[in-house]
Amino acid sequence: MEAEDRGLNKGREEGKLEIAIDLFRQGAITEEVAANAAGISVEELRKAILVS
Repeated sequence: MEAEDRGLNKGREEGKLEIAIDLFRQGAITEEVAANAAGISVEELRKAILVS
């Protein structure tokens, strides 16, 4: 869990996570591409989407 938190924090710090989630929600990119762009796993992306 701690490693996941670090990954999410890293993505948030760089602003990549929010951008990736926005693009995913708009249908511009797939879930896998969004996770890769944010530097996190697909599972971590799914959790971040639920929280946001």
